[in-house]
Parts: sequence; structure tokens; C-alpha cells
Amino acid sequence: MAGTSDSEHGRCTTRLICVAETYDIMATHRSISAYDTQRKQYYCGRWYGVDGNRGEYMFPVDAEEADSLDTFHKFFLVARNDCLFSSPLDLGRQLRVLDLGTGTGIWAIELAEKYPHLIVQGIDFNMIQPEMIPPAMRPPLELDIENPWDDIDCD
Repeated sequence: MAGTSDSEHGRCTTRLICVAETYDIMATHRSISAYDTQRKQYYCGRWYGVDGNRGEYMFPVDAEEADSLDTFHKFFLVARNDCLFSSPLDLGRQLRVLDLGTGTGIWAIELAEKYPHLIVQGIDFNMIQPEMIPPAMRPPLELDIENPWDDIDCD
């Protein structure tokens, strides 16, 4: 059909690009700016994470998705009366907490801010976490939780 585009028929084109996302900086947090860029794929107006070894992640990894994840986290907090966890923990001692699939890192960050004596570690293969993190939080690791890894220590 002359004069029509792929987007008019529900098809989108794909291209790979390396981008950097910026976030607000809070003075009480430390920088994890080692994650300046990562490979992302632009598809149908959204950014998706891509890695040759893992393939494509099925959800967007852009600012719009980060806002959705953070909103979902807030809904859970309201439903759970602002409780970040329900497991019986001895919060009197220094524990190591692992957040698998940390996403935006909001849960791990809030936990590290509320309990600064804990050591909190987030893991995700899409690095969409804020650039500044609380002192009790280790920089998120870019790992695929489906692959073997043995350099993580937690309680």
C-alpha cells in the first residue's frame, strides 16, 4: 500500500543503541555510576534490555516502566501496612539481604534506609536502579539469576 507505514499496520522496526539514563542525586547516598550505559533495544516506542547471551527481556526497561514498578511497590506497601517484609528476622544483628530481580531497586533501597545496619545486595540483569544508593546497600550486580553464580553471600 502506497503512503502507509509499518506503524499504521501494527508493525515496528528495531534498532540497537547504547544509552545512559539519569536519575535524581541524593546527597546522603553514594554513587554507582559504573553503570553508565548498557545495551538496549528500541522497539515500538519503548526501550528493552538486550544481551547476546541472554536474549531479550520481555518487559521495557525505560523510565515509564520504572515508574510503573515503583507504583506497584507502593501499592504493595499500602496493602501490607508499610511492612517491607514479613519473615521473622533478628534485626538486632547485621544480616545480609539479597534482592533477586531488584528492578528499580526501590525495595532494597527502602530496606537499607530503614535498617542501616543490614547489608543489602540487589541483583538484576537490567541496570535501571538509581545512581545513588544508601550506604547500607551494595552496588547492584548485573547478573542473570537463571545462570549459576557463587560470589554472593547472604543470610
